[in-house]
Amino acid sequence: MNKKFIEITSRGKKIKLNREGIICPQNPQNSDEAPDMEFVNVATEFMRKYYSPRRQLNRKCGSYGLKHVYERATGNYIPNGDFIYAMHLAGFDVVPCNELSKNCWFNISNTFPKIDTMNKKIAMEN
Repeated sequence: MNKKFIEITSRGKKIKLNREGIICPQNPQNSDEAPDMEFVNVATEFMRKYYSPRRQLNRKCGSYGLKHVYERATGNYIPNGDFIYAMHLAGFDVVPCNELSKNCWFNISNTFPKIDTMNKKIAMEN
């Protein structure tokens, strides 16, 4: 991120995310405007497990499209702002698509999880 913070929209409210992943000005645990950390933690774990960062931004799929890929792969709904926050916590760069957009680009290696790898990991966990 080039700025001190970026604005994301979560549940219809604009919130600011700084470089350390802290919602400004409030602490996420104490704010009803903050992302739902249950959604965020599950998505963060999934993204760390099945995706990896690369040097450049991947402009093939923005946050809104990628959140739908996540939802189809897991069956879990997540708001776009919560997904953006999860991607940040998972270690990906978060760059707004443009100044007016609520969507972001990420430095993600691919836009679809490797289904074979995902199925093998799920089978091993059970």
